[in-house]
Amino acid sequence: MKSAAWHLTRCYDRILQLYPSRFRLEFGDEMRTVFQLQLDSCPVSSWGAIRILWGELRPLPGLLLSAYWRERRNSPMKTGLECWFVQPEGSWKELVLAGLPFLMFALPGVFSLFPAIVNLPLRIGITIISLMALTLIGVGIIGLFVRLPRWSLVYAGAFLTLCTLGGLAVIANFGNLPINWSALTTTTIFLGIHLVLQFGLVAGIVSISGKIPLTTDFHNQVKADPSLISLMMYGGTLMVMVANFEDVAGVDWYLIAAAIAMLLGVWGYLRTDNLRGQLLALMVGNTAAAALGLAANLILVDTNTPPLIIGGIEVERVIVFIALTWLTSLVMILLPVVVFSSRSEPVAT
Repeated sequence: MKSAAWHLTRCYDRILQLYPSRFRLEFGDEMRTVFQLQLDSCPVSSWGAIRILWGELRPLPGLLLSAYWRERRNSPMKTGLECWFVQPEGSWKELVLAGLPFLMFALPGVFSLFPAIVNLPLRIGITIISLMALTLIGVGIIGLFVRLPRWSLVYAGAFLTLCTLGGLAVIANFGNLPINWSALTTTTIFLGIHLVLQFGLVAGIVSISGKIPLTTDFHNQVKADPSLISLMMYGGTLMVMVANFEDVAGVDWYLIAAAIAMLLGVWGYLRTDNLRGQLLALMVGNTAAAALGLAANLILVDTNTPPLIIGGIEVERVIVFIALTWLTSLVMILLPVVVFSSRSEPVAT
């Protein structure tokens, strides 16, 4: 029966290899000693060997989960996700992660350049769009799991803006509001409501994040650098810019150029340590995208709607509406520094 005990010991050594390395270093010798005492306390028969082995395997899944959770909570070492998704600030890898939503924004324009893609069946087009959306959702969720590094804030801002503007759009289209506002008044009021909701949600998230272990790092970083909220809001302005290209045919190059402009804005922010430089990069990127959206509407759309009279001057309606979205975007970018700086540590400028 010595052979059975020897095989059991070898098998137990292999089981121990399943535990995290730090756990093995701390408890491995003790666990081997306890197992050896169990073998020495009674003769090992064939049936007894099976019972001993089963006694070790039965609780193994729970023990492994507990050990790896302990390792994840206490160890400063990077997990597999963190090795891929926590990158040095200012690196090109961080830019790729932060810029993915803007690259996705450009894809419809890229696809429209290729007739073979434009003429694909509807179900394939829906599948492609779904995969793009799932990719962004998946990367955004990963950003949460790796404790919200700054690249992930772009995804968070886009999601929050999608919720607020999407909810308001649903109310406007299906709410049967008992009002008779003009399109300009409705747009102005809805954008104002969007700003209130957006900042309310962000303030709530920042407040709650300090009480959740997974987001504590994010809370502390925002307290030290409120411009991170501006970066988050910049991701939200992408959803605002999308509206400027809706229902405009042939916007492929304009859309691609707008996406590149916003991507350069992110690049400027990530590569700059100066607060004014960071805000300027975001403002320029957003302004360039708005200008391209305006150019696409003025050049490609033949509208017969009468102009608006503002201060005795006739102004094309599209200019007014895109100006409103641009001003809304600037407020989203600049206001966080004012609102959150009052509760933050001084930020170098």
